[in-house]
Amino acid sequence: MNRLLLCCLVLIGGLGLMWAPSAQADVTCQSGIQNGGINFGNVDPSQSTAVDVPVTINYTCRNTDNQDAQLTLCFNIGYGSAGAAADGNRQMAGAGASRLEFQLYRDAAGGYIAGSIDEATMPQPARDVFTVPRKRWGAPGTYSGTVNIYAHLPGNQSSPVGSYNASFTPKLTGNFGNVSCLNDSYDDGISTMSPFTVQATIKPSCSAVTATDLSFGQSTGLLTANMDGTSVISVTCVNGTPYRVGLNDGTSASGTARRMKLSTGNDYVTYDLYRDNGYSQRWGNTQGTDTVAGTGSGFSQQIAVYGRVPPQVTPTPGSYADTVTVYVYY
Repeated sequence: MNRLLLCCLVLIGGLGLMWAPSAQADVTCQSGIQNGGINFGNVDPSQSTAVDVPVTINYTCRNTDNQDAQLTLCFNIGYGSAGAAADGNRQMAGAGASRLEFQLYRDAAGGYIAGSIDEATMPQPARDVFTVPRKRWGAPGTYSGTVNIYAHLPGNQSSPVGSYNASFTPKLTGNFGNVSCLNDSYDDGISTMSPFTVQATIKPSCSAVTATDLSFGQSTGLLTANMDGTSVISVTCVNGTPYRVGLNDGTSASGTARRMKLSTGNDYVTYDLYRDNGYSQRWGNTQGTDTVAGTGSGFSQQIAVYGRVPPQVTPTPGSYADTVTVYVYY
């Protein structure tokens, strides 16, 4: 008689209730600089004071996997369309070969440049580390955040008047876990970052004017011959700024006649100021007539003033002085 032996294998488990985590979650991110770019506004780079602008980078990440994902997001920003200056600063381009330097930093103190993994001469990018939640009930998990970088435009530059800009095509990369942005295993396809521009405008302006005192020395006798002296006016204007320098007639003038007043009385010594060492071009304060014209270089420029006391009736001996105001028109 043939017999059949039957046996069954019983499988125990919650079918469909268990899953194995994938090696890498499915996360995509989008990012961009707030307001679409960085604008330094109207600047005077000839001054020693720098211009600093805080910059906000916004980002949003979506996770379509069934597990939470810790992510290091890296904001890679290169040198931009105007390239790098000799000192390593980024640049904006103006008319012709004009350039205006600036830099992007990861910290407000300007100690760490916000760089790009694609630029061998730049440090690592700005970054953020966070967790993107897993999808729930079929809907992707999302996480939104911000990262601050800092735009810095240094002073003491001689860039000429005009509009300046640079365009950037940044790249957003990510690593799973809390790791350095310099990790070579970053995922190029994880995210996108919108292009942006950096811009500034240099308008004609003058920031400083100083003058040395003019001394005619001492006379030991009668005022029967010319007594001459010189002074130097220093003017600092933005490169390319047309300007004119005028001098008023002083605090003790009689009409248009300049006079120095005795410190202890009401006696006067007449004198005048000239634009040339031939003492033929009087220096006044009527633009285009008796002023001195110049064009700013971005640095201090010196202009000589020539003074003369002509022969005259000698007044009471003593110390004589006058105060003349320098005007710079631009």
